[in-house]
Amino acid sequence: MTSGPGALHMMPMSDLSTRSAPAALVPLAEAIEASASTLHPSVETLGVQDAVGATLVEDVVAPEDVPPRDVAGRSGHACFSGDLVGAGPGTPGFPGVPPVAVVPGAALPFGTDCVLPSDATGEIAGMTAVFGQAAPGEGVRRRGEDVRRGEVLLRAGTRVTLRDTGVLAACGISAVRAARLSVGLLDSDAPAARMLRTLLPASGLPIVARGQGGLDFEFTEAPSTGLALTGCFEAGPSGSIVHVPHDAPVILPLVFGFLVPLAERVCGTVQPRVRRPLSAPLVSVVGVSDLILLRERDGFFEPVGTGAVALSALLRATHRAVLPPESEGLPAGAELEALPL
Repeated sequence: MTSGPGALHMMPMSDLSTRSAPAALVPLAEAIEASASTLHPSVETLGVQDAVGATLVEDVVAPEDVPPRDVAGRSGHACFSGDLVGAGPGTPGFPGVPPVAVVPGAALPFGTDCVLPSDATGEIAGMTAVFGQAAPGEGVRRRGEDVRRGEVLLRAGTRVTLRDTGVLAACGISAVRAARLSVGLLDSDAPAARMLRTLLPASGLPIVARGQGGLDFEFTEAPSTGLALTGCFEAGPSGSIVHVPHDAPVILPLVFGFLVPLAERVCGTVQPRVRRPLSAPLVSVVGVSDLILLRERDGFFEPVGTGAVALSALLRATHRAVLPPESEGLPAGAELEALPL
């Protein structure tokens, strides 16, 4: 069978010398399982910024309330609500507790329980006057309103995103326990190697020296014969060795069709799956697995790349899926389950 450059196959470990023999190819799912059986992730304590793409091995729990005390929710003057009763534009009030100017996030001064807008205060005869009323808690963010102490922020099995790191940092969390699958990569100037050096860390697969990671890469001069993954894997001293051609077009299917699912399998990642109808048909060749890049838009999945996906498709994509070898494709309107990129 002749297959396009986006088709995903793996050669068995014993058949590396016969990479061009289509009959020796094994399905992608079987290849992922076979390779996963030889791999073990590294479990580390990582700074939250370094944990992007890694999989949490334990729940992350809030160490304190956020905010840790009652704070101003807007700019204005902190007041005691009981002093504001009856105050209005034509009937200024003079609070017993002097109003205090505050900015968002500032702790409420003792004796105050609300924040009046700046335009609701003024000065009369050298005294601060108020021209409006506020209920207790108005203009205030209460202690623990965002997060309560002991609340589970992220569950074990979650793949950490850049958004997650911002929330964790805001909650006072500087490090997490997480698992990663490291990759050994030769210092090569080949287009495929340059792409891998960028895509792998961004996908939560840190690059280490050859022989020190769970998975090593070897580039081959052999043509890819239209296959995204040719040659593919064999047992190595530290895990598995992946053989890939030097040509760059194989890299996106390699990373998002094989490596990321493999890392998720090994690290125990629990990814939220999304099911949406397709806005356009998908065509696939029976006998091969096709990587599909999708963009979620207006309640549909819009295919933006199939098989040999272009780099521009990766910029637009929000989700990924792999059509199994037995699929001939899907019509527009058919539902497809996909994973976030």
